[in-house]
Amino acid sequence: MISVIGLGNAGSRIAQKFSSMPQYNVYCLNNTVKRSSKYKFKLKSYETPEEYEKNIPDVRKFFKEVDDRIQFFVVGASLSSNYVIGILEQLKEAPTTKNCIRSSTSLKNLRTSGMLFSYSSGVS
Repeated sequence: MISVIGLGNAGSRIAQKFSSMPQYNVYCLNNTVKRSSKYKFKLKSYETPEEYEKNIPDVRKFFKEVDDRIQFFVVGASLSSNYVIGILEQLKEAPTTKNCIRSSTSLKNLRTSGMLFSYSSGVS
């Protein structure tokens, strides 16, 4: 099995595309989740990127049954993408493929995608 993790609303929509295939366990973390459950985690919303970085959620219990292989999706335009480094640090035991999607409208958050790729090179 492979865990597919989507961070933010757009990242979660990408991850959800895998839910119809039985070899994937799909985890979604975003602020539209009504209530946290086994595969869904409700994220808090903030006004600034710095507030997100200061308030990284503890997701270790949420990911306690995560598979040995992980595909992680995040869209750089999302403010919740500022959670990415803190969440990846909590997943560092499992080999993780990071997929940062950057559209022409997501150039405002280049800092996050640059940090993600720097982090990716240090963690397999």
